[in-house]
Amino acid sequence: MRRRLPINYLVIRALLQYDQFFGPEFTIEYPTGSGQQLSLRDIAGDLSDRLISIWLPGLDGRRPVYGGVERMQTDPAWKDNLLFYEYFHGDNGAGLGAMHQTGWTALVADLLLDPPRRVRRLVFYDDASIAPDLTDVAAGPAG
Repeated sequence: MRRRLPINYLVIRALLQYDQFFGPEFTIEYPTGSGQQLSLRDIAGDLSDRLISIWLPGLDGRRPVYGGVERMQTDPAWKDNLLFYEYFHGDNGAGLGAMHQTGWTALVADLLLDPPRRVRRLVFYDDASIAPDLTDVAAGPAG
């Protein structure tokens, strides 16, 4: 099974838009069968954390994105050079496919710069009086 990051990114941003509309009091069970009720913003945050974790070293110092490629996992000259693959293995997060260009996978940078649980740059505000003041926020990937 291959995962495509752009679809996951779009789901995360859509959940934030729905959370903006329904508000934090609207909750659903997440994960399914857990009995735990979370807001759509918290669900978006968890999904974002899962995507970001593909590039972060685990307790063993290995990054899921590099799978079983020992040079990328252990060689000091390579292990901290992050690559952005076209696809990811659905079970272990290993990068698959093209890695010679960043492409859509660079959307993970937006999740790092504007985390869903603290997002300050949402989609639309009908009433400018409720829009957050973003004058002190540096422009992110979306400007």
